[in-house]
Amino acid sequence: MRPYLPSPMQGAIQEVGYRWLFEQSLDGILLTTPEGAILAANPAICQMLGYTEGELRALGRMGVVDLDDPRLPAALEERRQTGRFVGELTLIAKGGHRVPVEISSQVVTDESGGKLTSMHIRDISQRLRAEERLRLSEERFRVALRSSPITVSMVDTDLRYTWIYNPHPSFQAESVIGKRDVDLSPAEHVIELVAVKRQVLETGRGVRREVRIRVGDGDRFYDVTAEPLHDAAGAVSGVTVAAADITERKHAEQQQRFLAKAGEILAESLDYKSTLDRIARLAVPILGDACILDVNEGTDMLAVAHVDPAVEPAIRAMRERFPPAPDGPHPMAVVRRTREPMLMPSLSDEFLDSISTAPELRRSFAELHVRSALVVPLIAGGRVLGVLTSFSTKRALGETDVALAMELARRAALAIDNACAYSVARKASKTRDEVLGIVSHDLRNAIGTITMSAELLEAGLDAEGMQRLADKIARSTRWMTHIINDLLDVTALEAGRLSVQPERTTASAIAETVRTVCEARAQERGVELRVELTPVPPFHGDANRLVQAVGNLVENAIKFTPSGGVVILTVEPRDGGVAFRVTDTGPGIAAEDLPHVFDRFWQAQKTRHGGAGLGLAIARGIAEAHGGRIDVTSEPGRGSTFELVLPRG
Repeated sequence: MRPYLPSPMQGAIQEVGYRWLFEQSLDGILLTTPEGAILAANPAICQMLGYTEGELRALGRMGVVDLDDPRLPAALEERRQTGRFVGELTLIAKGGHRVPVEISSQVVTDESGGKLTSMHIRDISQRLRAEERLRLSEERFRVALRSSPITVSMVDTDLRYTWIYNPHPSFQAESVIGKRDVDLSPAEHVIELVAVKRQVLETGRGVRREVRIRVGDGDRFYDVTAEPLHDAAGAVSGVTVAAADITERKHAEQQQRFLAKAGEILAESLDYKSTLDRIARLAVPILGDACILDVNEGTDMLAVAHVDPAVEPAIRAMRERFPPAPDGPHPMAVVRRTREPMLMPSLSDEFLDSISTAPELRRSFAELHVRSALVVPLIAGGRVLGVLTSFSTKRALGETDVALAMELARRAALAIDNACAYSVARKASKTRDEVLGIVSHDLRNAIGTITMSAELLEAGLDAEGMQRLADKIARSTRWMTHIINDLLDVTALEAGRLSVQPERTTASAIAETVRTVCEARAQERGVELRVELTPVPPFHGDANRLVQAVGNLVENAIKFTPSGGVVILTVEPRDGGVAFRVTDTGPGIAAEDLPHVFDRFWQAQKTRHGGAGLGLAIARGIAEAHGGRIDVTSEPGRGSTFELVLPRG
């Protein structure tokens, strides 16, 4: 029986051809009866399963099928209903290992009219292994993409997305497919990205470039690698793009360049006002569109910068007209008190109402289109020197801006502190030079008087004339001694070596001594000197030093009180101790000068009444050496009051 041969009427040539195909086929072929008995098996199926044809005949069709294959019932049902089956199953090879195969079976009729089943079987082990390798490769690719910030996409020649993975959070992948970049964002926001894709399509070559894309209200930076896609004919059919978000890196680089530039600019000048202006302009536009630098070092110092200089006067006027109350809710005041930065990503109406109800201030914010604000403290040497405030109209300021502003504020505070110290040092040097000039002038006058008197004495005079010259010499030497002692005392104060030798004494004795020492000077100036005493218990103190300190206060009052005025020295008990109060009817002291009256040499700079300007500084040093203090109150046109208070004991 030759069930696989054609009918006799087709000829012997066809019979030979079919036999050759059956035996030479690379796919396995089985011919079986409807009951499953194997009638013929070609060499390919024998090699595939490791059986001889005789062994296969003995096993039968179901003897080589994996009966545990879950696909088998459906395959048998399909063959029963349709007479054919095409699909994948598993066969059991000799030795028991399983062979995945693709089977195509159908019922055929032999030359005698009998029904046979022809099964063409292809080993798909290699294909399945290749598919598994591909699946694993794709899975590794997906895992790599999931753990990477890189966005990978493909576009066709019309720049429409055909595939995208890991798009920006503002987009969904399904909403991108079929659209172009210009359909998703304004053309000016994606102009650089579109240019890269067009270049690849036009040149057929890959491109790598940094591009900037506007996303929302901010710019994002991407490192883009674009490569051409080719069709089967080798023509460019699209572009694949890998885009790595490098925004944070770009911002970090920008900040480092900014801080390096800030360091250079802040080191260029030690002028105080110039330093403030430089700092304010440094912050624009990196930290926003406008900046206010508010520093308080005795007097308010303000620096304002804006991207449009024409707007700066309006900002300055707004700040000067509506200064924040030190204990109020204004962010500038809060940051001064807490020493912590304050970030306001958005300025709501409720927030603006909480810091000010002034309609003009609200209108100013509206006209400036302020969207967000940030206030940071300027701290140097443990002191809050002021605050730096930046405003943004285009974007919401964030934590990255806070970190950058704090670093700028740190450097700015050091620069301001250095500028202040330099300014003080210059003033001190200038003042010292002026004082040395005054001291030199006074000493030269005294020496000149002594020299001239000595020459007259040598010429010979009567007794009265000689006495007058002797008095001049004595006054001159006392004045020179006074100046020298003051210089020595202030030197001791600076070195912390001013000595006091306490002993039991009385306030009245000190006051009377001061009256005796200063009365002649008061009479020369035409000033009335009064001493008002209230009984005070004896105490321990260095009487000579206290006479010097109180005497300096009285002499200072006499010096600045015009003729006809009054200087009153009052002694009274105070908190178990004693207070020496000196009140005058002089011109008083301006409010801005009060903090400086005890500075060394200050008087000599502000006035030209003679002396080295050390008396008040020495008086304060003596008071502090006794554990006491000196206070001053004054009002221009109403005189001044100095009060030296010594504690109990």
